[in-house]
Amino acid sequence: MDFFNFFCLTIFLFICYLIIDLSQIEDKFILVINYDDEESVKAIKEKDMKKENHEIERIRKESLYLKQKNKLLKQENVHLRQKNKRVINDCLLLKQENDRVRKESFLLREESLLLKQENDYLHLKKENDRNFTNSEHSSDIVKNKRKRRMLSDLEIRRLLNILNPIDPLLAYKWRQTFNSESDIEIIESRIKYLDKFIHKQLIPELKKKRCHFLQISRNEELDESRIYEN
Repeated sequence: MDFFNFFCLTIFLFICYLIIDLSQIEDKFILVINYDDEESVKAIKEKDMKKENHEIERIRKESLYLKQKNKLLKQENVHLRQKNKRVINDCLLLKQENDRVRKESFLLREESLLLKQENDYLHLKKENDRNFTNSEHSSDIVKNKRKRRMLSDLEIRRLLNILNPIDPLLAYKWRQTFNSESDIEIIESRIKYLDKFIHKQLIPELKKKRCHFLQISRNEELDESRIYEN
């Protein structure tokens, strides 16, 4: 009986020893497993952090590239606006120059026409004076109303040709006045008045206007040059 009890006790103690030893081994195994898991997690986290840092660096570089590109686009836009402004100014200057040339051309044509008409008038007057130096011929003209009328018509045509470019309405009224008059004395008197009116008043006024337009054109040229410089 004592031997049996001793045997059972020995078996029991051996089993307890095995249980305790297995328990320690299991703890060591779990510890090793846990250690391996932490290393794996740490490695994964480091890998993820590197990946995130790489992505952040890529985004930062792309953002910097886009900023530089945007800056270049802004500079190019400013350059294009300045170029467009210069083109607009050039077009404006060309238009103003064209207007000035057109005005001067018109004034020169008017002045040329007046000079031509004055030259015709002087030529006609010279011919008339030469004809009137002959007393017999002069007496014949005075006596012959038909010839006086022909000379008057020629003078009327010359004066109306001068007046028409200056004031067409006034030229039309004078033409009606001469056509409605039959008395040669009155016609000659009105011819003298119209000739004096044209050469003493209208032509000087036209020359003043021309000088005024030329002065305006010069002022516009100065303004254009200032605009172009700015």
